[in-house]
Amino acid sequence: MIKYVLFFVAFRFLVQSISNTYNGGAARCKELLSFARETDIESARNVYCFEAVQEDQRLTLDTLKSYKLGFLATNATYAYDSEVLEYACKMPWYLLEMLEWTSGVTPLSIVWLVFQCAGWIWEKRPKPKIKPVTPPPSPDAPPMDRPPLAPRKPQTQGIRRRKEEKSLMENLNKLASLSPKLRNRIMGEDV
Repeated sequence: MIKYVLFFVAFRFLVQSISNTYNGGAARCKELLSFARETDIESARNVYCFEAVQEDQRLTLDTLKSYKLGFLATNATYAYDSEVLEYACKMPWYLLEMLEWTSGVTPLSIVWLVFQCAGWIWEKRPKPKIKPVTPPPSPDAPPMDRPPLAPRKPQTQGIRRRKEEKSLMENLNKLASLSPKLRNRIMGEDV
């Protein structure tokens, strides 16, 4: 993957360099186009457009030759003055779109490459040897002269019995606090 990223970044850098070189020398061509736009005389406009096209072709050829890409130069020209005024002395629209859409590729690629290198270095670093953790030896249990006692089971019967006794005593205390006539009426005459 790294070779594709490097190729794309190199291609984008090359196109940006060619674009900067072309735009750096396009001042004369843009001046001729502004003269052509400002003039009202048709024959003067034709002359300015013709000179602008020649300047554009010369600038394109010089730019491509400086990058050893002279074989890409063509003698293409425009048919009408309106085309000259619109398209001459500019980079093609597809190159401008490509440069605009890939404007952050180089810094992002550099950050990605640095991150990849840091990850590779981090993996190759000497790792500290980790000793296996062993639990400390447990102390020996003291010898026993008799077997251990079994755990006692809770006695549910005893607890229930105590609760019943407690509630019976509460009831008897309530009966003792009643008047004797009421007690005889509740309990009967025998008690």
